[in-house]
Amino acid sequence: MVSAIGAALIDFVDRVYESKHKHLSRSIATCQEFIFNHLYESIPLAVLSDLVGLHENYLSQLFKKETGVTITQFIQQEKVDEAKKLLELTSEPKTAIATKLNFYDQNHFIKIFKRYTGLTPKKYRNKNKFDALSFSKS
Repeated sequence: MVSAIGAALIDFVDRVYESKHKHLSRSIATCQEFIFNHLYESIPLAVLSDLVGLHENYLSQLFKKETGVTITQFIQQEKVDEAKKLLELTSEPKTAIATKLNFYDQNHFIKIFKRYTGLTPKKYRNKNKFDALSFSKS
């Protein structure tokens, strides 16, 4: 379990490092870092816009131009990546994970999760559940 937690922390640090070292403007890098650090909260466009001092429409256009995805898509992908880790490493109910990551409801969570992974959260968990016993037997 400790190695899985360590791997999750290393992944997080790598994502922050990558976001800082891509050729992104300071505004977009700041938005990405804010998103990484606030995945468990609602992240309205107005908050990001205020954070970097850009008009919402301009920020949206700039984000899409520099990253290739919309802000909403980026936030959803990051939340799905976090949900995948929680599904793999914990036995928390899917409803609790959906609530923690600020999805509107469980149906919205399932829809978004399936869009990015091709699987429902339940199928993903069954396929990818971290099993400490299987590692200790090898």
